[in-house]
Amino acid sequence: MRAMLIPFINRFLHWAVVGLVSPILVLMIMSKGVGVEMVGVAMAALSVSVVLLELPSGVLSDTIGRRRVYLVSIGLAVAAYALMIAAGSLAGVTVALSLYGVSRAFSSGSIEALYVDDYIAERGKDSLHSLVAAMSAGEILGLAAGALAGGFIPSLWRRLAPLSSPYNGNVAAQIALLCVLFAMTVATSRDGAAFRAGKAAGAGDPGRVPERGASSGSRLKGIIRESIGAIRGNRIIAGMLAGAVFWGFSFSAIEVYWQPRLREVLAGTDADWLFGVVNSAYFAAALAGNAIIGLVARKFRLDSSLAIIGALRIATGCAIVALAFQGAVPGFSALFLTVMCCNGMMSIPESAAFNAAIPGSARASLLSLASLSVQVGGIASSLAFSAVLRFAPVSAAWIIAGGLLLGSSLIYFGVGGRASGVKSRALRAS
Repeated sequence: MRAMLIPFINRFLHWAVVGLVSPILVLMIMSKGVGVEMVGVAMAALSVSVVLLELPSGVLSDTIGRRRVYLVSIGLAVAAYALMIAAGSLAGVTVALSLYGVSRAFSSGSIEALYVDDYIAERGKDSLHSLVAAMSAGEILGLAAGALAGGFIPSLWRRLAPLSSPYNGNVAAQIALLCVLFAMTVATSRDGAAFRAGKAAGAGDPGRVPERGASSGSRLKGIIRESIGAIRGNRIIAGMLAGAVFWGFSFSAIEVYWQPRLREVLAGTDADWLFGVVNSAYFAAALAGNAIIGLVARKFRLDSSLAIIGALRIATGCAIVALAFQGAVPGFSALFLTVMCCNGMMSIPESAAFNAAIPGSARASLLSLASLSVQVGGIASSLAFSAVLRFAPVSAAWIIAGGLLLGSSLIYFGVGGRASGVKSRALRAS
């Protein structure tokens, strides 16, 4: 039970922090004196920070300890949120988002790798999808709870601190919740025996982590060499990393611009509460998709699951294009939630297939590389669509994003049809 409960609670709290600001993030940035056409640039600064440190932080997790790196990430996030409260210009917002990007890089892959290693050491890979489902459910529920609360906090903060930005209350709540998460992580998590002994985390993984007495430099080189070898020698890993770039590009356009677009649809109506409701429903839709795929995932072998991911990308791309043409709240909400449901359906097979394919001794590094791939796509999206929005509406950007996601589905059909030499069956019945 503990093997599932602690990861679930961690993921719930971690993503509740993110959810608290998600329904008003772009509006908060704009309230700090940043125009809508520059929001993408500010968000790109966050992504650049993640990109620069994503892989190094993953390697650091594999060498000095996943728990230690994760705790550092929490401290950096608290500092970033404090800077955001004080920010009052594009420069201030950019600095705060950049520091937050550093914290994101340090948190990405670190604590998840610790939980996955412990689970594989105790129960093997065959039921790994159960842990992935538990962590994914925690993430989505945390995001949903945080988003729902985040939509109501600005109204409350206006009454408590009428002279400050109404969105500073969301950031203050994030800092408080991070303190709770830090204390819980200190009390409940330790790097497992597999890490301490310098052994590969999962049975049958190729390669070994150098012994504990080996120098940090030799361990670092060994992990980097093993990560590169895994990418070169496995079509699934390489293909899924490429697909992550396209996902980051397309999905970033939805995440960054749905709030300004919904504001346009509302035609100036003062309904901040609706952003929280829609954002919470967004995560509920993702959780529904998560539950749906969780019921059927164990019936599919790895090659079939990759084809399913490709089909879901087609459905998501079509939904994004249709969303671009919605001009009323009901239609906008329905298509927006469809996109999020498809996102939830993809998370379990993608995560389980990727974790089953990568070597445990370099797990945090490769999980960070996967996150890095998404961030690279996000940076390209922020810069490209910031330029597009100077001449065209948000709907045009979404049509481009949906079309690219449709095209990226071919990667998964190709990988699924030619995958060979990979004996893992991440989604088979336990």
